[in-house]
Amino acid sequence: MAGFKSAVNTKIDDYIDDNNLDIPKYNRNNPFFQRDYHDRIIRNEAEFQRIKYYIINNPKNWNGDRLNQ
Repeated sequence: MAGFKSAVNTKIDDYIDDNNLDIPKYNRNNPFFQRDYHDRIIRNEAEFQRIKYYIINNPKNWNGDRLNQ
């Protein structure tokens, strides 16, 4: 996953250079990917179903979430 993220950042930075865009490049101080995000490999059907349920139902809880202030 780290290699994928690195390749994506490189492609984006190359695009910025190739097109002379006046926008900052991505690095540790200006990350492209969400910080503190943990990648996870889904290992079986039960885990897939649990994660799918969470993704579908989690937005319903947003109004009560302590981080939504």
